[in-house]
Order: sequence, then C-alpha cells, then structure tokens
Amino acid sequence: MLLAAALFAYPLISRLLKGVLTNVNPLKLQYENEVYKNIAAEQFEAMDNTGTDEDLLFESLEGLNSEDLKAVYNAFGEKRYAVNSAPVLIPWFYPHKNLIQWYIEELDAEELAKMKQIWKGTGLWV
Repeated sequence: MLLAAALFAYPLISRLLKGVLTNVNPLKLQYENEVYKNIAAEQFEAMDNTGTDEDLLFESLEGLNSEDLKAVYNAFGEKRYAVNSAPVLIPWFYPHKNLIQWYIEELDAEELAKMKQIWKGTGLWV
C-alpha cells in the first residue's frame, strides 16, 4: 500500500521540486494568456497520438517573440509522454515531459535544428 502511494505521489512531488515554470516578462507579451494556452494546446495536439504534424508545430509559433514562447512553454507545462502512442493505463510509468522534451522525442534532426533556432532567445533550450 505504501509503495502504491509513493508511486502515485512521485510525479507530483518531482514537478514541485523541479520548478516547471520559467519567468516571463509580462511587459513584452503580445497577447492575452488565453492565446498562449491555445498555442500550447495546438503544440500538444500536433504531437499527441500517432504521427506528428510538423507544419502545425512551426506555424503556430510564427511571429512569437522569446517572451511569448516562454508563455507557451509555461502554458504547456509537463504532460505524460507515452512512447509510440501507448495507452496510459498505468500513468506513473510514463514520464512527465515539458514542451522542449516533447520536441526532442517527436522531431527529426533537421526539424530539431529549426525548432532550436526558434527557441534560442528563450534560454530554455541548452
């Protein structure tokens, strides 16, 4: 019983300890928070399930400055990443990954280089 409770609580505790969010300068944001939530949802939808919609990934980030990108990153948060679209039947077996980590899993080398260029001014991609 104790083991089951520990396995369930681990992802929640690790997210709190890691500090998932990054600082955003609100004076440099171009849009309302809802727009960043929508873009984050589009990013997730483009990578969730089988296949990746690379065009949607790149198109939805067009015209965003580095602070906007940080807001999208924060809105995305961390989501469970199930390899090969495996069903999340036992959720604690699948790690939480942030947006950059999802890109690394989903994109090929050329696409990653392009995405890294887009995100370079944020300090999130090292």
